[in-house]
Amino acid sequence: NPITPISSDVATGFTTRTDNRLKGSGSIDNITGTAANEEFRGMRCNDVLTGGGGNDVFAFGSLNHGVDTITDFGRDDIIKITAKTFGGGLRKGVELSKTSASTGVLVTGNNPLSLGSSANFLNNSKIQTLSFDRDGSGNQFSAVAIAKLNGVSNLTTEQIQII
Repeated sequence: NPITPISSDVATGFTTRTDNRLKGSGSIDNITGTAANEEFRGMRCNDVLTGGGGNDVFAFGSLNHGVDTITDFGRDDIIKITAKTFGGGLRKGVELSKTSASTGVLVTGNNPLSLGSSANFLNNSKIQTLSFDRDGSGNQFSAVAIAKLNGVSNLTTEQIQII
């Protein structure tokens, strides 16, 4: 079956598709997928990513890539985080904890607060924003927003994979 083309960046007209992997241009992108299972990498700037159906993956390789808006994050979609570049004790293949853990924590709520002194993902269900705090309750790093998850109030540890 042929794959329906994705929409391209309005400003630059540049979006790369390799198989079912969609990668932004480094400018502000508006990337829309299809009903297929796809992987999205917004890259730099504040991108708008729409899966369009299927079991989609939204990959984040760096903290300095802006705050991407995911318009249709579903219960079968996944966020992939690169352990090496995010740091904070994250380990490839190790699931996040819901309590303080040296290998990373997911805290969800209307005003989530970091637990422990390792990596914390803070899912603020009130403003639908996922942030990352490299040292948890430590004072060396502050939480950095990485994604707006439109319509998502609850994110599970199974929906964030550390690669």
